[in-house]
Amino acid sequence: MLSQTTKASSFEETYNLLRLWESDLGHCCPVIGHCLNLFEMAKANNPSSHSSWEQEKRKLQQENEELKTILDTVDEDLSEYEAKVKGLEDENLKLLFIIDQLQCKLREIKDQYYSQQYKADEFENCSKDCTNFELCSKRILIVGGITKIKSAYKDLIEQKGGEFDYLDGYMKGGERVLDNKIKRSDLVLCPVDCNSHNACVSVKKLCKKHGKPFKMLTSSSITGITEAIR
Repeated sequence: MLSQTTKASSFEETYNLLRLWESDLGHCCPVIGHCLNLFEMAKANNPSSHSSWEQEKRKLQQENEELKTILDTVDEDLSEYEAKVKGLEDENLKLLFIIDQLQCKLREIKDQYYSQQYKADEFENCSKDCTNFELCSKRILIVGGITKIKSAYKDLIEQKGGEFDYLDGYMKGGERVLDNKIKRSDLVLCPVDCNSHNACVSVKKLCKKHGKPFKMLTSSSITGITEAIR
């Protein structure tokens, strides 16, 4: 008896609450009016109406569960797509960085090409009557010498139309660095007064290996270098 009373009380409270909602929100929420009609049919103790209300209730519950399932699936898909977008954005940044590096490298290659082309054109236009004919567009490597006057060496070589390269006599990096520089050079100058015996031996050996002309100089002074490139 107590259970039936409790149910009746709960039913009435829900019914009254629906009436209150219907008066305030019925104009913008038709569902409230629909539910209120169902309660009124159930309140009239019409068995078929009560059964319809229960069926409608179960239908709404089922639809609610289906919507929750769909919403969970959408959330999972959204999380997956967000992760994919983040991965694509990271990949895009990496590709942009690579493209930037390649563009820089391409600019360097173009600059080097046009520089060499310019020097080649200068050499073609240079006649044997030119005082700098022997050095035009040639790479001159000085191994050792006085490091403090390296800039003076550079000015001297470039004034004569040559391209300056330099390696101090400490042989940092071993023969590998010396070997690479000699391979790229047209003439190698090696002052013996500012180089170790081993450095001088390496210069001779590598120049002969690559067929490069070389001069072993007694002095590393500007005068000594000038005499060597006359």
